[in-house]
Amino acid sequence: MDAMHGMDIPASCQGIKLLLEIGQVYKGWLMDFSQNKIVISRYDVFQSKSKKPPAGPPKVHAQLQHIPWVWYKDRKVFSKIENGKMSDTVAYVMGKIAVSGDSSKFDLLETVWNRAKDFAVENRTNTKKDDLGALLVGSSIEEMASEDEEDDEEDVDEEARIIATYKPEIEPRNLCTKAFWTRHFGTDALVSAYLFLLSSVGYLGLMLYNTFLLLQQDKSGLDVPGLSKLAHDLANSVAAVFFVLGSVYFIKMSYPEVTMIMMYRAATTDPNTMGFMERYFTANEMLIALWLFCFAFLIPYFIVMIYEFTWLHAYRLGLQDTFIFLVACLLSFIFNVGAMPDGMRMNNGKGSSFFFDYCGAPLLFLKCTCWCQSAEKSDKRSAFWHKHLGNDMLATAWIFAVLGVGGSISVIPSVVEDPESFFSWMLFIAVVPFGVGSLLLLRASYPETMNSSFCCQFNREGEEEGNEKDSIVQVGLSEPLL
Repeated sequence: MDAMHGMDIPASCQGIKLLLEIGQVYKGWLMDFSQNKIVISRYDVFQSKSKKPPAGPPKVHAQLQHIPWVWYKDRKVFSKIENGKMSDTVAYVMGKIAVSGDSSKFDLLETVWNRAKDFAVENRTNTKKDDLGALLVGSSIEEMASEDEEDDEEDVDEEARIIATYKPEIEPRNLCTKAFWTRHFGTDALVSAYLFLLSSVGYLGLMLYNTFLLLQQDKSGLDVPGLSKLAHDLANSVAAVFFVLGSVYFIKMSYPEVTMIMMYRAATTDPNTMGFMERYFTANEMLIALWLFCFAFLIPYFIVMIYEFTWLHAYRLGLQDTFIFLVACLLSFIFNVGAMPDGMRMNNGKGSSFFFDYCGAPLLFLKCTCWCQSAEKSDKRSAFWHKHLGNDMLATAWIFAVLGVGGSISVIPSVVEDPESFFSWMLFIAVVPFGVGSLLLLRASYPETMNSSFCCQFNREGEEEGNEKDSIVQVGLSEPLL
């Protein structure tokens, strides 16, 4: 950090600010890239009694709350990640690092960070060995390496540690207690999963109602479009069953400890050791849920498509369903690959990016340099879209959100125009909960808001704030380091 202070600011970092904290170090680092040179300053950090990672910068520093922030459990964890002995994903799910804000901005540090390390090593004798410098220069690196060798870690079941961190010791069963609602509705992911289930049940009821009405009619007088509609309603009823089953798995996956164990297993288990079915279909609850959603589209539409071509000879209708079938296959490939162990391990644990690489970047012309756009603006534009569409799971959440919001807007007028219509209300129940849930799922898909709640802060912030009041060493930013 000393070596970085006063360096020239790379174009990719211009204007940003970043925060870094390390456990057992009483001051954090503020990296300011908004001035003429890089400015490194320190701020005081409280010592929390909680064993859980902090949720963000100390609340007493109001001016720091919206700056991207990263926390490492201790210097050993920092050293292992810095030396490539531990991945960010594994450290995150084990609670050894925490982030808030736009964490993608830390990726922009690589060039200047490496340059500062090289400079520090070359000038080790003149470099001040403070808390973080001890990790980076001279004999301190050797000390940390020998410390890692001498201090062998105990054989700890990391999955048990994750469960202990994110799951209460005793499952709350009293509906009249806050603990019960915190456990089952305390995160955006959980609320969205239950809304998806409600929407799926509503959709199943709507399709069964439509099919019942059609079966009551005299089918001898139905023309080709009528028979096609009957086939679609029957197919949609089957699809609704798959949606309900997928929603159940989605609820199971949305509990924080299950999500974290899923990420931990993906980061630590070699996919080559898995069987074919496990690797591509049943490796985790998210993958199972997505395959059920996929089958809800593919299987019924494939049967209807064959029925229209071979029995009804309705080639135009068959071609329309073929187009829907092919689009569903393409989207399913993108969605499901992102949830497979291989996909989750891609890009150094950040997940696969097929949608961004083959759809998003070309459509947004991110790989083309426009003559009227500066390189700096082009980099910022690329970083923006990479943050929001850079992995397939996040792209999936965005597509769900667009479909959900669009569908919700389209069904509201029918309820307003005919509030006594049973069909309109069934359609409302089938679509609007999905729209709201898709927005919550989108928020839960970002690392900085994962396992948090938009409506209520049920997580660890209350506990941390209580500890913080008793543990503040000093308030305010200190002078820049030299």
